[in-house]
Amino acid sequence: TVADNFAGSGRHASPQAVIHSTLTLPNPRTSIAAVSIDDHLLLGGGSQLASYSDVIDTYDFSKKKWSIDRLPHKGADGGTTLTGQAVFIKGFNGSDRRSIDIYNPTTGRSVTIVSPNSLLQGTTLNGKLYFTAYLEDGTNTIDRYDPATNVWSSVISPKVSGDFAVVGNTLYCESANGLFAYDTMTGIFTTLSTGRLPVDTSLPPVAIGIDLYIAQTSPDDPHRFEFVYNTVTGQSHVLRVPGLVPARSMGIGFSAVAMGAKLIMESLDPGKVSIYDSKSEQWATSPFTTPSHGYKGRRDAGVTTVRTHAVFAGGTTGEGVGEPAVDVYTDSTPSAVLSGSLSGTSEAGVSVDVRNTGDASLNGRYTIKIYASMDRTPHRAILVGSRGVSSPLAAGASATFSVRTIQPKDPPAGTYHLLAAVADSSGHLTPIAAEDSTFRVGLTHTANPANAHTTKRFAGAFTRATHRPGQWT
Repeated sequence: TVADNFAGSGRHASPQAVIHSTLTLPNPRTSIAAVSIDDHLLLGGGSQLASYSDVIDTYDFSKKKWSIDRLPHKGADGGTTLTGQAVFIKGFNGSDRRSIDIYNPTTGRSVTIVSPNSLLQGTTLNGKLYFTAYLEDGTNTIDRYDPATNVWSSVISPKVSGDFAVVGNTLYCESANGLFAYDTMTGIFTTLSTGRLPVDTSLPPVAIGIDLYIAQTSPDDPHRFEFVYNTVTGQSHVLRVPGLVPARSMGIGFSAVAMGAKLIMESLDPGKVSIYDSKSEQWATSPFTTPSHGYKGRRDAGVTTVRTHAVFAGGTTGEGVGEPAVDVYTDSTPSAVLSGSLSGTSEAGVSVDVRNTGDASLNGRYTIKIYASMDRTPHRAILVGSRGVSSPLAAGASATFSVRTIQPKDPPAGTYHLLAAVADSSGHLTPIAAEDSTFRVGLTHTANPANAHTTKRFAGAFTRATHRPGQWT
């Protein structure tokens, strides 16, 4: 089936944009760890009627075939990937929350590593594993595992409660006071203000390019359940979901995933998912398998993307009964989605990491542009460097480039940030990263280093809060 338009949404998605199909899970379970490697969907662990599972169900989209294997430990409920292997985390299930099974789908073999602390969830960035974790006294940490050196390290963190979203070299996660960012290159924590962002979100943020989508219901406005936070500018706005009746509140078990430029999330109405296209700002709905006995809908599904497919696998309608349903949403209009990171100075040149987190290649010649910007946007910014790139950037790939910069003549006096953006072959410009640090240009037009940061202590951790008007504390 194809996606349906929202009635009364104002802007309607093409009904052909997302195609819905279903599969049947060989071993029905709930709270499954869902991981993708190339064309393969790997569903590990989970539980059925409170009995934890060690099964891995693997579906090959190219061959349209299931296969079954087993993990050394039962009860995985979180997952990520590491150099072509699936990493299964026992974050919430069972008493052993330190064992991590790393499964090689090519050989069918697993190895187990043990973390120093109890784990919640994890992700992979720059070849290292990062986990939200906690000590015996309840203190939260971020734990890092470097497979190249087999070394664990930990840092005290704000109080966390779930998965990471990754933008550039920064991890974003829920905390007791809203959201925090952890810069993996500098080790700096940044706490996002609760002034406009939700204090207690319903699920971890989902990243599409440089934007974070943060779900939250509001008692006084049931249609306002998404905040969109721009990680480059530090600005946020409320995204209202049109045409929905708040049949139930979104809490534990609510699922959402990014597929290219589209956000697919369990609807407030059982039996549907809501689809938001961030490029066109259009809405649609599509069917979501819910058994007739599922009076509260299906929740706790394992979610991931496999190339151009978004997958919601298993889950429960209550009482811990795992469901066999696997809903697949195929993106018929895939697109490149860009983010990145930036380092360097306006005098010496910069290094730009361009990442394509979309589900299509960035084709044709594109240009990396570096600006001096007062507000972290290209608006009235001054171009200080550029570099053309002729090779495509595949979906899921990244590339690092050096860009020479020059001091512009007679710039307006003020405080500037370096901003990186990518212009595609059609000339469309996408900002991908900005530096928090600033440089000042005075009346003599000389650049002077400036420190835009203030440092504070949070729960015994070294933290740094970057003050952006109305956004940061």
